[in-house]
Order: sequence, then C-alpha cells, then structure tokens
Amino acid sequence: MRKEHLTGIGLIAQERGRQVHEEGWTPEHDAKHTGGELAQAAAYYCCPDDNAENNLFPIDWSIEWAKREGFPTPTLRDLVKAGALIAAEIDRRLAAGGEVSS
Repeated sequence: MRKEHLTGIGLIAQERGRQVHEEGWTPEHDAKHTGGELAQAAAYYCCPDDNAENNLFPIDWSIEWAKREGFPTPTLRDLVKAGALIAAEIDRRLAAGGEVSS
C-alpha cells in the first residue's frame, strides 16, 4: 500500500501490523493487559500535553515510557499509534468474550 493513498483506518491497520510483527505485541501479549493499559497508552498518544503536565496515568511505566517516546509533541504519527492501540484493546476484549453493545 502506498502511503499517499492510505486512509486513517489504513494507517492504523499498518501500524497495528508493525506492532505485532516488529514489536512482538501479539494478541497473546495483549491478553495479559486486562487493566486498561492499552487504552491508557492510546490516550497517552492522543493527549500527550495533558499527560505530561498532569500525570493523568499513574501506571508504573507511564512516565519513563512517555520520556522514551519523546512526548509531549502530538503528531499524526501519535494518533496512528493511538488508533492501533485502541484496535488492540478492542481485539483483546472481543477475544476475552466481550460483546459490542449498540
């Protein structure tokens, strides 16, 4: 797929594939994160300025992870990563027997 023809969904799918294949964040790995960590990580990518100033996510890895990732500069790349993390959380919940309510 050529980047200039990708949509937001396409970029998110591409990033999720990278997370699985390059980082090793497989569905089996994600299944271990039952405390909302994936959604929190996505929120961190969406609102890095708020997180850096207010320490909104007091989970152990948040501060060092944010520093390593170069926050607080929100970018299109950050939103793509956030979308992929949300997709991972949705997949994890569906695999755990969750249902989508309308």
